[in-house]
Amino acid sequence: MNLKAGTFRMIKQMDAVGEVLGAETNYDEAIRRYAGHFVHPDDREEYLGKMDYSNLMDTLDEEHPLLAVEYRRIKENEDGSFSEYGWVRATIVLADSEEGKPTTALYTALDVTDSKQKEEKDQIYLTRLYFAHIQHFINKGKKMLAGHSNLIQRKAGGGNSREAFQTFWIRML
Repeated sequence: MNLKAGTFRMIKQMDAVGEVLGAETNYDEAIRRYAGHFVHPDDREEYLGKMDYSNLMDTLDEEHPLLAVEYRRIKENEDGSFSEYGWVRATIVLADSEEGKPTTALYTALDVTDSKQKEEKDQIYLTRLYFAHIQHFINKGKKMLAGHSNLIQRKAGGGNSREAFQTFWIRML
């Protein structure tokens, strides 16, 4: 990416991306076109915000040499509808700067679908484990209360539960 000139030149890409973007184009136009064809609508605003030319110029410097965003990639079906195709992490890495302003950067896109799916499976497992523990403690609490209820009735000398409960606590105090 030539940030000084505001251009985006593809070096290597998927055929579908090359067909949409061409060889070299205006950076903002390329990012908007790419987002419209390949970024899930729910992720598009964040993608465009982070990849915005003015954001790059304000953010990238020697202390902050990269910027990244993850998004769901979509593909267009034959009927014109879209379907999810996986997760991508797009990263822009500062390659050169002049007087503290970025002039050249490298845009890379990495398929992170497998790691995202693993994260989702881990999250589902942890959620199930959490609720299993909650259920265990609720059941344990019920058993404990039932045991204390029997104990209260025995200590109070029988009778109905309310009287036994009151008698037990009066004796305890």
